[in-house]
Amino acid sequence: MPVLGPWMGPVVNPKDGCGFAWELTCILAPVVLIAAAPFLLRLQVRPRTATVWWCGFLTALLAWLAAGILSALSGMG
Repeated sequence: MPVLGPWMGPVVNPKDGCGFAWELTCILAPVVLIAAAPFLLRLQVRPRTATVWWCGFLTALLAWLAAGILSALSGMG
């Protein structure tokens, strides 16, 4: 379920509507894709640069998960 991210709230409570799910998706989806780009494109980079990109990718995933938690909590009540 964490894959849903900001769409967790509308799944939990469909009557509530989408709320801020579209806004968070428009902000966080490109951030996650940009952070994953070096790994998806298999770019050759130095280990230090790869570590920085990996930390950025983990931060983007944590933001996506946090958006899912906030969305689920707002959908519950």
